[in-house]
Amino acid sequence: MSESAVTLRRMNDLIRSVLIRDDVAPTWRQRRYYDVVATIQIKNVSEAAHAVLRQRAAVAGQSLQEYMLAWIERAASRPTLDEVLDRVSHRSGGRLSATDVVLQLREERDRR
Repeated sequence: MSESAVTLRRMNDLIRSVLIRDDVAPTWRQRRYYDVVATIQIKNVSEAAHAVLRQRAAVAGQSLQEYMLAWIERAASRPTLDEVLDRVSHRSGGRLSATDVVLQLREERDRR
């Protein structure tokens, strides 16, 4: 690596250390500079919904950006009902019909 490339790299590292301190910058800002991230833009949000989300973010001590990013990350980390059903669809069911199961449950509850 040439001397000018090394100098430029050191300058970039210095700028990053000053502008993006781990103890100050939120995680989404750190990812913005270090990783490739996608952007989502939502249009036509009602004023009422926007106000509610802004208020919830403030109560959580977050910017609206941080609040919505956390919400999206949580939603994306949980499987949908369809995804869960797809995962278990290959499993074979029992030999009892739904009616038989209901009758057995009622009998068991009545015995208590």
